[in-house]
Parts: sequence; structure tokens; C-alpha cells
Amino acid sequence: MKRFNVPIGEYKIAAAPAVLTTVLGSCVGVILHDKLHGLGGLAHIYLPEAGLERRVRSNPDTPLGKALKYADRLIPEILRQMLRMGAEKRHCFAYVVGGASIYEFSGNPQLNIGARNLEKTFTLLDELGLRYMRVKVGGKSGRKVSFSVGTGDIEIVEFKNGS
Repeated sequence: MKRFNVPIGEYKIAAAPAVLTTVLGSCVGVILHDKLHGLGGLAHIYLPEAGLERRVRSNPDTPLGKALKYADRLIPEILRQMLRMGAEKRHCFAYVVGGASIYEFSGNPQLNIGARNLEKTFTLLDELGLRYMRVKVGGKSGRKVSFSVGTGDIEIVEFKNGS
């Protein structure tokens, strides 16, 4: 069985049998699965949106991958690529993992990147009409996530503080 690690700000799509893995802190992992067609993807979202960096796409010298680390770029892109590979939107289901508050920032909710990543992710999934489930979101611990494309099984190992 093929195993793929998904680095921060990137995504991977695979056909069954395969396992997609990543490690998350305040980042959010979005697993998109079309079990009927044996396709699955994992997006490792770094930040909620591109903001001022929206110009990146119009700059021909910037690789597209650099622009995809944001929820507002990664989620539509992984869906677009899965559909291109034969998935059907009506059979796709998303699982959302991560978005921990790893660092304490008193008084400024804008600095709680985990919560902002989750909020943007849920908004985008709703806008795209994708059904989803929250799996181990928020909290204060990082997580290692492994997703089996063939079975749809998700294994999550939560890191304790200091580990």
C-alpha cells in the first residue's frame, strides 16, 4: 500500500489503496473522500485566507503551490482536482481535523490561528455544498492524522503537551 505524507500548505490526492498522513497543530486538515470511486485527498491548511497575497496568482513568477497554503485556495483546488480525477461531488464527504490553539494569546482573538482556520474551513465547505464532519477539532494539542483512502478509516494520535 502506498503511503504519502502531506506537507504544510499542500494537498495530496490518491486512489485506493493508499494512506495519506500529516501532522497538525493550529493547521487544519481537510480530508475529502469519494468512497464509491475510491478517491481521497488530504489538504494541510496553513492559514485561513490569502488576504493581501491574493496578487500571487497574477504573478507569473510565483509557483501556484505557494498560493495554495490558504483555506480559500486549498479547499476549492482539492475539490476541483478530485472531480477532474473522476470523483463526483454528490459522493464526496469531508472530514475536518486540527485547528488547535497551540499558543496562548490573551485579548486578541485574531491571533488564534487554529480557530480562524476552522471558521474559514467550515464556511468554505458550506459554500461549496460539501457535507462534512468535525473530527477532533480545536483543543490545545497537536495531532498526527492518517487516512486510509480505501476504507475511509481515520486514525488520529493526539500529542500531549511537551511531547
